[in-house]
Amino acid sequence: MSRPTTHVVTGATGMLGSAFVLDLLARTDDPVWCLVRAPTQQQAQARLHTQLVRTAQEQDRSPDLIRRDRLRAVPGDITDLSAVATALRFPPGRVLLWHSAASLAYEPGYSTQTYQANVVGTEQIVALAQEHDAELVHISTAYVAGRRRGLQAETLPPSDQPVNNQYERTKVAAERLVAASGLTWRILRPSAVIADSRTLRTSAFSGLYDLATRVARFRRQYEKRHGDRLFGQPSRLCGDGRGEINLVPLDHVVEHGVRAGLHGAGGTVYHLTNSTAPSAQEMYDVVFTRAGLPAPVFVDDPRDLDTLDRLLANALAFHLPYTCSPKTFDNTHTTGLTGASATAFAAPRPVIGALLDRHQPRPRPLTRVRSTLDVR
Repeated sequence: MSRPTTHVVTGATGMLGSAFVLDLLARTDDPVWCLVRAPTQQQAQARLHTQLVRTAQEQDRSPDLIRRDRLRAVPGDITDLSAVATALRFPPGRVLLWHSAASLAYEPGYSTQTYQANVVGTEQIVALAQEHDAELVHISTAYVAGRRRGLQAETLPPSDQPVNNQYERTKVAAERLVAASGLTWRILRPSAVIADSRTLRTSAFSGLYDLATRVARFRRQYEKRHGDRLFGQPSRLCGDGRGEINLVPLDHVVEHGVRAGLHGAGGTVYHLTNSTAPSAQEMYDVVFTRAGLPAPVFVDDPRDLDTLDRLLANALAFHLPYTCSPKTFDNTHTTGLTGASATAFAAPRPVIGALLDRHQPRPRPLTRVRSTLDVR
């Protein structure tokens, strides 16, 4: 007879963590404890409940899942667990710690914050798991692959992995901390999480949605200062438009991630990715067209960019590196649990457009377009 399990979830008020909590409530009869940043238990419980209701609505899940008799919110911060140590007295049995909390900030000005959340926070969670002899399910990112190209294996990254930003660097370090912990661990690596595959709804602001926001903002700012010159010719972007951008639905990540966490082999990395991901060209075409701009052209040589292209590249500085090192993700470990067809989510141009339409209003129509003007 298997031991009773207590699930402990960090990041439970985030998009991904709250979806994991709901799936654990749906798939098990186990208690779920959630570490929530809040000054009091009452405020932690209220914050957790609000987020779970929002996520349930986005996924068309029944709010009846959110049962207070199975949920416990524990106020605390992953970067300093000393203040909540006495509250973390788990019932006898298996403890499965799902570490979802992380900072997504990538800008240099947030380096310290990102390090504290993603590295120091993981050190604290590892110590907590060791203290309670817990199993650790660490939620990372497929983009610990950094600047590598081609097929990426479900293996640990080297410590000197070339990366695109501070966020990736801290996630590489966190994975290596987990692997060296001596715990029974599983690492889950989602790619670019977009929305529920059935409802296309999400409260997210990162990834695809951040790209669309930045392109629309660039259009507004440039048009205000320079008129309609922006609309006369396609923008040029440096990168490979044929490479995939691995957009994966939230519900696929959670369903496969929970299965891997509950039943997967210890000491294993699982890619939670999309085996039918769209190309960069497809995604950028939709984003630019939706912003009222001509679809962009990808070029190999940065010297082919003019002044306007470089201004745009600065605005998209986080996103464009992912077109310069195209990669695909091996998911043999995941499909061994789920089956190959379960990891497919077709995202052609109309689906990407529908995702954006569900998330944010469409920009106003184009202004009058004059003839092409070279701004070199």
